[in-house]
Amino acid sequence: MKTLLSLFLSMFFLMPLFAEEGLGELDGTGLVCEVSDKKYERDEDLKYFVFERGEVHWFFITDGTQLKISKVSHGRYIASSTDVRWYPYILDRKTLRLDKLRPTYPSRQHKCQVMAPKQIQTILQEQIEALKDTTKKDNDI
Repeated sequence: MKTLLSLFLSMFFLMPLFAEEGLGELDGTGLVCEVSDKKYERDEDLKYFVFERGEVHWFFITDGTQLKISKVSHGRYIASSTDVRWYPYILDRKTLRLDKLRPTYPSRQHKCQVMAPKQIQTILQEQIEALKDTTKKDNDI
């Protein structure tokens, strides 16, 4: 009886640990998104998102003394048959339209394409190299 109780308690306490490590439905998928109606200079920048381990991560280039690819978690995502939600976004799975929902200003729409995470990394690394070359040329006499 003690063995059975020990086994039950072990399973009860360990199951949440394994659930946390589980893959989300979209894990291993990336998105590249472009603002549909460009009104500001920042709208020209593409947004890169990667789904991994049940979370959405935003990838971008950090400028400064050392250019690098930065990764910021947008938290967990919730996928249904029609959309994928994470704060502050909702992605229509059929049209790949991404709406940015914020109560302080109107929704910002993005058009997205599915892209492999490795391809996103490659694109961002190429952008870093191009920025380094531009900076180097600007500093040449």
